[in-house]
Amino acid sequence: MLAPGGQVGRNYTLIERLGAGELGEVWRARHEKIGRECAIKFIAPPWPLEPKAVAAFLHDARASGQLAQPSLVELLDQGEHDGAPYVVMPLLVSEKLERILLRRGPLAPGLAVRVAEALAHGLAAAHEERVFHRRVEAANVLLHRDPKGKVIPKLVDFGIARLGAGPHQLISPLAYLPPEQLGGDEGDGRADVWALATLLAHCVLGRLPYNAEHAEELADELESRTTLAVEELRALDPQIAAVVREGWTRDRSKRPLMRVYARKLHDLALSRPGSLDALGALLEVPESLSPALLHTIAPAIPPMPRPPKPRSRPSGPPKRKKK
Repeated sequence: MLAPGGQVGRNYTLIERLGAGELGEVWRARHEKIGRECAIKFIAPPWPLEPKAVAAFLHDARASGQLAQPSLVELLDQGEHDGAPYVVMPLLVSEKLERILLRRGPLAPGLAVRVAEALAHGLAAAHEERVFHRRVEAANVLLHRDPKGKVIPKLVDFGIARLGAGPHQLISPLAYLPPEQLGGDEGDGRADVWALATLLAHCVLGRLPYNAEHAEELADELESRTTLAVEELRALDPQIAAVVREGWTRDRSKRPLMRVYARKLHDLALSRPGSLDALGALLEVPESLSPALLHTIAPAIPPMPRPPKPRSRPSGPPKRKKK
């Protein structure tokens, strides 16, 4: 059982639980050898995990965590504790995008596009390594505020879809599910494009663009529901509606690749005012994660020593030495 003070592996001491859900728990911990605090996510769903599924999950988590992309969370370590796999990540001063949308409603179009663009660049880099997320949604996006106040969207839970107990397990809400996955296909990078388009619509509308209780129901009505959502978006911002519509191309062979989609989002962001840093004032993070208390996460870089001042030379002609 996980508890404060508990030891994980040879290096980590648990400090406090940060959250829990269907898949397990997230804890704040300390690496005893270097004194750095971190976050450990323990994967323990209520169904048995197949060894192949765990191996696939850890592979995707490791591969995405090694990419030097601001929107992908770095993977520091991984292992197994009491039969549950875990991954170790930096401790972030952040809040889920999903919570902000529930609390504040829609984002300004410029902010919504910039969130989607940042995630698209990270996903494109992962896709080039043949690593796909397959569960892009607002609940898996953290808005991280660094010590300088800069806000960076972070996509978490790469590979988590590999641990599902059934064809639609771990896919919630259904609005983020592309048609090929509704039919039971595992999906690839083009599934992430569909889901990212849904996330953009979610941010602009402040709510899910459409939903259903059952996958079969949504499969029968997907075309009509996406059409209505695009019309609603068009009344707010026609250009955003067009980009969402392209991401919602039902035939995945005609859906753009993530690298292409990222460029379209970039061009769209250039034509709209806004800065992600404006989201910093909206974040609500636990007191224990306030920047003032997280000095051990990223020790400050000591200032460079100042170069010595050049010695002043006396003015006038040099004095002659006396013989």
